[in-house]
Amino acid sequence: MLSYSRTNIHDAIVSLEPQMHYICKVSGATGLSLSVVSGGEEAYAKHLGFRDVEGQNTPDGDTTYFIGSVTKGMVAALVGMLAEEGKLGWSTRVASLLPELQDTFEGRGSQITIADLLFHRTGVARSDAIWISRAGNILLPKSEGIRTWAAQPVVRDFSTDFLYNNYAYDVVGRIIEIVEQ
Repeated sequence: MLSYSRTNIHDAIVSLEPQMHYICKVSGATGLSLSVVSGGEEAYAKHLGFRDVEGQNTPDGDTTYFIGSVTKGMVAALVGMLAEEGKLGWSTRVASLLPELQDTFEGRGSQITIADLLFHRTGVARSDAIWISRAGNILLPKSEGIRTWAAQPVVRDFSTDFLYNNYAYDVVGRIIEIVEQ
């Protein structure tokens, strides 16, 4: 495994700042916040553009961005890191960490694996309108997420058919929290 000091990381990313500005310009991004953490400490942080274009307010560490499905790659990467550490596996059965799912989904709840969630192959109906608004705001409290997902009907074959389901990533996020406690 390669090892870099925070100073080396910081300097390397600073050298890329002109490209970051260029990408923001050509993509039409109004703002960007980037933070790189190494060894549990922030090695680099930069906020570009505006969080509010009309008010010309610059972004900061508290700025919230709607990044949508970009989070899926981040969640999968975290699962991979936990798998490398031996804390979780792609074939880990979800009900072993979330027992409330054991007897759900017409008996399939005990069979669903982390990979099934990440690959959208649970067969559970899509339910975005229940928990997320068109503007991307979460409509349900976090404590209701698993229960609400478990109440959705099964509409496709388990472990073979693809059926896009954002909720599955919420479940994986919950599992990551449990494993990291």
